[in-house]
Amino acid sequence: MIEYIPIDLRIHKSLLIDLNDEYLSWIAEEVMKHYKIDVVSLLGQPIRDYANP
Repeated sequence: MIEYIPIDLRIHKSLLIDLNDEYLSWIAEEVMKHYKIDVVSLLGQPIRDYANP
């Protein structure tokens, strides 16, 4: 059984940043693979920095 708990940013912030980093990195890789567009260059910063405002 899965138990869902409310997000508490004091506890879970680093996990959420890691999740966003991984997801956005995957999107950037797929965009590059399919469309030859460099998302990181468009953002002007590394994905990790973008995922952690």
